[in-house]
Amino acid sequence: EWVSVYTDGCCHDNGRGDPRAGIGVYWGPGNERNLAEKLYGRQTNNRAEIYAAHRAIEQAKEMNIQNLVIFTDSQFLISCITKWIQNWKKRGWKTTSGKAVINREELENLDSVMQGINVRWEHVKGHSGVEGNEMADQLANEGARK
Repeated sequence: EWVSVYTDGCCHDNGRGDPRAGIGVYWGPGNERNLAEKLYGRQTNNRAEIYAAHRAIEQAKEMNIQNLVIFTDSQFLISCITKWIQNWKKRGWKTTSGKAVINREELENLDSVMQGINVRWEHVKGHSGVEGNEMADQLANEGARK
């Protein structure tokens, strides 16, 4: 049996003067595990997306969930973890152009926390009325305002 969760990260003023990032994890209406947290460290949207998934997996493991479906509107996150990470590891965390992978530490941590749990990644279109995604987005924005 697979358990579903929606994750989202956001960064107000991403790439500009005073960015503020947050993460949202949405398990369902009224679920005590729903969370909105400020992202600490480097404030970027991609870091927030990665960390939101990381937190969801941590929570799932605490609940002894064995099979987790993560719904995210971040195609970047899905591609990082399902397509690119194996080659980055083989190349010493370098991109095909030889540059260092920007979010290496976050992705290594995500890869590590995924050990011992089955994770399936599902893309949902952002801001398209999917309730779980809309709620995760609200939580991420709440986290960024903290």
